[in-house]
Amino acid sequence: ASLPPGGTEAQAFEASDNNAAPALSPAPAVIVVSDAGPLISLGRLDLIGLLGALFAKVLVPEAVIRECLARPTNADALRIRQALDQGHLVACPTPLQTLEPTAHATGAVTKYSRN
Repeated sequence: ASLPPGGTEAQAFEASDNNAAPALSPAPAVIVVSDAGPLISLGRLDLIGLLGALFAKVLVPEAVIRECLARPTNADALRIRQALDQGHLVACPTPLQTLEPTAHATGAVTKYSRN
């Protein structure tokens, strides 16, 4: 369905002819670590549930959680908090070391090494 003028993808889905949820295959056994930007965006669009369809586990560092919940009354923060409470997102410690990209990249995935 096309987007209504000024509409969101979620509104376009709601307005589609079949209104049926898209058929998603089971989540692959992939564990990801999320940054705040994608979580906030998915929270604003009320699409955080897509992460569970795409990934077996979504880890969120504590520093990212603090950033996502900085405005606790915003709709995105409320949805992120709910996903954490329900176990859809899993809090993990923030790494003490940062990871730096190495010169070697394979496909769209860059390998990282510890400093």
